[in-house]
Amino acid sequence: RLQNLMPPMALHADTTPCVVRGEGSYLYTEDGRKILDFASGIACNALGHCHPKVIEAAEKQLHTLIHAGHNILYYEPYTTLVEKLVEKTGGKYKLYFSNAGAEANEGAMKLAKYATKRPVIISMKNAFHGRTMATATITTSNAAYRKNYEPMMPSVYFAEYPYLFRTPYKMEDGKCPKEYMTQFDDIFKKIVDPSMVAGIIMEPVQGEGGYVVPPVEWLKYVRELCDKHGILLIFDEVQSGFGRTGDLFAWQTLGVEPDIFTSAKAIAGGLPLSAVFGKNEIMDKWLKGAHGGTFGGNPVCAAAGLVVQETLSDAFLEEVKAKGTYLRESIESLNLPCFGKTRGLGLMIGIEVKEGFTNRDIANRLIENGLLVLTAGPGMRLLPPLVITREELDAGLEIMKKVLA
Repeated sequence: RLQNLMPPMALHADTTPCVVRGEGSYLYTEDGRKILDFASGIACNALGHCHPKVIEAAEKQLHTLIHAGHNILYYEPYTTLVEKLVEKTGGKYKLYFSNAGAEANEGAMKLAKYATKRPVIISMKNAFHGRTMATATITTSNAAYRKNYEPMMPSVYFAEYPYLFRTPYKMEDGKCPKEYMTQFDDIFKKIVDPSMVAGIIMEPVQGEGGYVVPPVEWLKYVRELCDKHGILLIFDEVQSGFGRTGDLFAWQTLGVEPDIFTSAKAIAGGLPLSAVFGKNEIMDKWLKGAHGGTFGGNPVCAAAGLVVQETLSDAFLEEVKAKGTYLRESIESLNLPCFGKTRGLGLMIGIEVKEGFTNRDIANRLIENGLLVLTAGPGMRLLPPLVITREELDAGLEIMKKVLA
């Protein structure tokens, strides 16, 4: 039906089923199949599909105010959501709402350049930050995202992100190889002077690059490096934020505080909303007219965002951590021939696929048998709804065992 209506680039869905309904942790297709969803709309549906409270809040807001424009007016529930998010991040950050992750990441880079008056951004290899021109420039997880779009945004350089399972460097006592630290000495000596660098941007847990969790000692080193040279550390928390790691944000889980960070996806329970968070003293340099947007902080999305915030209590997040541990350990105990090492934080789980097997083939086999998962780099990624039950996790594990053993 779509082939004559849409360009080929829009016809690349990972799976062929056409879904007509979603409820909780399940999707339902037009041919009557029931699929357990371990993808959550790429981490957007943190509270599952069509959460009753999200629907109720959005529907109520539809009868009150659909759109006003946050560049010209103040309104509820926008202001309340801002207050709650500022409170939950310790009062150290101010925030600006946008619509999607790429838009937030562009905003973060604009903020870093504006606040420092410096031109250069350093990104990481295997990163994914979006598909706009600027965010595609700092994306390196797949050359297809940059092909035929050159020239890209200037003054962007890349560093190695420590993917220790596949590192070419020698590891001693399980510690992060020193080359991941000393690379910055080389970059600053031979490629760009640190006084020219506005920000270093990275995913605190790489998403499309393989759900790679970096060593905390490396993150701390980069934090110290930024402090030394007046560089702003930017975390892309589009996929890892809002409870996915078992804390509100991954930087809280890892204990390394960024100067600027972004979030989107799960922030509004499946409705489009994103945010740029910046330390107070940095945001105060972002003057009127320096940035903007029409639909950011839309009242309906903000109303849904308040429901998400109310749900992500400390007890709820602790249960996310427990469910994540249970899922990882259960996958490892299956001893499936195609799966290698598992890793991740909370319900953000990556699985290495062993040589001789193809992650796309594995994903196709699983969805044919009622389980939707995603690929990531050379492996798989699992990000079920945060509200998923133990019984539903067991159902997914049973499908894996049946199909992949």
